[in-house]
Amino acid sequence: MKNAGEVSFWWRDDDIRAQKDTFKWKYIKYKFKTLYMMRLLAKYKISAIWAIVPKNYKDYGKIFTKNIFKYNHYAVVHGILHQNNATPPACSEFPETCDIEKSFEMIMQHYNYFKTIFKNRLLPVFVPPYNNMCQALKDKLINENIIISESNFYKEEHSPYNIDYDFVNWQVFKLKKENVILDELIQLLNSETKLIGLNAHHTIMKYKNFRFYDKLFKTISKCKNANWIIPFDTI
Repeated sequence: MKNAGEVSFWWRDDDIRAQKDTFKWKYIKYKFKTLYMMRLLAKYKISAIWAIVPKNYKDYGKIFTKNIFKYNHYAVVHGILHQNNATPPACSEFPETCDIEKSFEMIMQHYNYFKTIFKNRLLPVFVPPYNNMCQALKDKLINENIIISESNFYKEEHSPYNIDYDFVNWQVFKLKKENVILDELIQLLNSETKLIGLNAHHTIMKYKNFRFYDKLFKTISKCKNANWIIPFDTI
């Protein structure tokens, strides 16, 4: 347990997708942002968790795999196709109506493939898209010793494996305003939560947003009672 007054952070970056190399500006920006985010985290010695969508990864994920090792990060499986299969307005790739057995089999296939390439850099963790999934599928994965990492939003009990804060304003698909982020983080710090999971989606960020993350990491690095961890017992 942490001593009174101490707080630990951990970082999960979602929606990593492998894409074919092209000279299209959209791909170049995506590739640059991902590498820049990895370097920025490494600058502050933060080992992050990258939630990777398996689609196309076998064909186009070689460079990202290399950088996971190079920058001392960790990988986890993030859905299958990352698509919404729920009836609107709900969002879930694995709603109550999903084919439990088929979904379980496909998730485990991707997990086992990731294990062959990421080795000890793959965590036994599954991050469901939209931070939710049907309970039956969740139970089957847990029975295989797979940890489910969702969010603590609207949950009565705090889980160390779930994220506590999302930097994105999903109504406009942009990073929240800096003053809003700081106010909300201060509220979290003033609560009794001593382990705070931070959730980024760096690929939808503007370039100026990286400067904010740099300032945030720098500020945390100066706090003697704050540190960065990987919240999974298997590490």
